[in-house]
Amino acid sequence: MPELVLALNAGTTGLRFGLFERGDPPRPIERGLASFGDAELTWSRADGSQQTTRLSPTAVAPGPTAGVSALIGLLGVEVAASGRLVAIAHRFAEDADGGTMSARLLDEGTWTALNERSRQSPWQLPAALALAKAASTRWPKLPHVACFDTSFHSTWSEHAVRLSLPVEWRDRGMRRRGGHGLSIAHAVGVIQLELPAAHRLVVAHLGATSSVCAVRDGRALDSTLGYSVLDGLPMQTRAGDLEPGVLVHLARHAGFDGFKLEELVARRGGLAALSGLSGDFRELLVADSDEARFAIAHFAQRVAEAVARMGTVLGGIDAIAFTGGIGAGSFELRAAVIDRLGWIGATLNPAANARNLLRIHDERSRLAVFAIPTDEERQLAIEALRAIEVG
Repeated sequence: MPELVLALNAGTTGLRFGLFERGDPPRPIERGLASFGDAELTWSRADGSQQTTRLSPTAVAPGPTAGVSALIGLLGVEVAASGRLVAIAHRFAEDADGGTMSARLLDEGTWTALNERSRQSPWQLPAALALAKAASTRWPKLPHVACFDTSFHSTWSEHAVRLSLPVEWRDRGMRRRGGHGLSIAHAVGVIQLELPAAHRLVVAHLGATSSVCAVRDGRALDSTLGYSVLDGLPMQTRAGDLEPGVLVHLARHAGFDGFKLEELVARRGGLAALSGLSGDFRELLVADSDEARFAIAHFAQRVAEAVARMGTVLGGIDAIAFTGGIGAGSFELRAAVIDRLGWIGATLNPAANARNLLRIHDERSRLAVFAIPTDEERQLAIEALRAIEVG
């Protein structure tokens, strides 16, 4: 009977999952995307099939925990039909120790630390913790492994980590820590196989949340994400970088407290605010409006600026990788970004780019350009197997 790893990748409205057979690398058996509605769970598998399950009133709760128990029940049936489960991997957007924690077993100490961190960082951790709790209730005797997006960024120098705040705040954990590490690690692995001579990489993970990261010889050096997942590029509804004076003004003259500021920068900003229409990039691409075109152009400009910044950190760029739902899926966005980077010698093959091929640069380009579908679930399985083998 095959030995299996279940990878759970929680989001704020649902999750992606992957079931992998143990191996080097792990072999995918089943993948899916589950989206939670007000009273139902929609389950979409990679083979295109779809299932909708009505939730009982007791299963429907406000926020990201809705439907979790029903989902775990469905996954249990899926796993039982496929093999013997040996580990469950859980993705957490950040760890509880300033970005220094590597993948590890979810023991009592890790649970406590993550629950404490979730009170300080409520944007993604609560959903992942709710899912992990339901899964550990369903499979209490199996090893559950916490995998952190911030682990990939533990190689940063102090110049990248330190915020320009007084030391007493740094001592309380106020530091830059990055994000999207699982997705970036997967993209880096693909490039290392495809183009081993490329040592200086810029990886742009672009999706509902986005960041751009500098990587040299497989080690992260810097990212547009800093202390929290609200930093850096404008995202679907997150404002990204904001001049601090704006927040001071809102607090002093408009009566904004911390909760109102969070609502503004986390849920009412980004592409949704720039366009006045939607934060969904797919909707902006088909919208025939100047506002939508402005939001797309603004986003492309900010991404290009971030790539250039990471090139400065690296001292040059050998390859750029676009990943994430927008990065790997939107040839229009990639073309708009690379068009702004012609001054560093980046040029695309329009036909390869339109077909979303892996290599999308042309023969004149002075650096390689890749479009790499993200595979956080495979990376979760790899890290979980490594963790249980270490013990």
